[in-house]
Amino acid sequence: MKVSGLYNHRIIKQLNELGINSFEFDFRPRSFNFIQKYVLEEIIKEINLGEKIFLHFANEVDFIINDILSVFKESEHRVFLSFSDDQELSFYESFETPFFWHYRADAVSKNILKSKDLAGVVFDLEFLNELSAKGTLLNFYSNFLQITSGRELQMVINIDWDGAISSEILELFSPDFLDVAISNKVEICYRNVDSKKVENSIKFLKNHTC
Repeated sequence: MKVSGLYNHRIIKQLNELGINSFEFDFRPRSFNFIQKYVLEEIIKEINLGEKIFLHFANEVDFIINDILSVFKESEHRVFLSFSDDQELSFYESFETPFFWHYRADAVSKNILKSKDLAGVVFDLEFLNELSAKGTLLNFYSNFLQITSGRELQMVINIDWDGAISSEILELFSPDFLDVAISNKVEICYRNVDSKKVENSIKFLKNHTC
């Protein structure tokens, strides 16, 4: 599992104890979980080098992304970019960093899935459920494999804390990991995570998806 939208190191310590070692930080200005560069600089001091770090952007200019990446210039952390927008392929590859792309059916650029730097694709569970309800899930998956030429991309499913994935989706996509974002479902109040809710929710997801 990967937990997204983190904004302090206290919750990271707890997630470590629950076996989570992939963390995403949100740099989308309109996100409720948006954090600033100096906050990230403090947090990564508490993150072990063996853990994966994801940096999420959308419609951001390149120099800002490079500025955030500079935090890891002297670091050995495993860093990936994450994009939920629709840019030209050259934009994504300009950072020379492996990236994950949040799949968009209406994406203008059709070459993103062929990028040499693409490490994985994130699918929203609601989108996959809609395809399943229409009976087009298998056809979509077959077309996806054709576009990516059978490359070994990591499959990620974005799910809510109280969500459940059907056996059809699990068996077909066989996700490498699930992605859940900090929200009011696991908070006491804004920016104040309830550790017990997080623990219970992770146990729930593991029981319903594994």
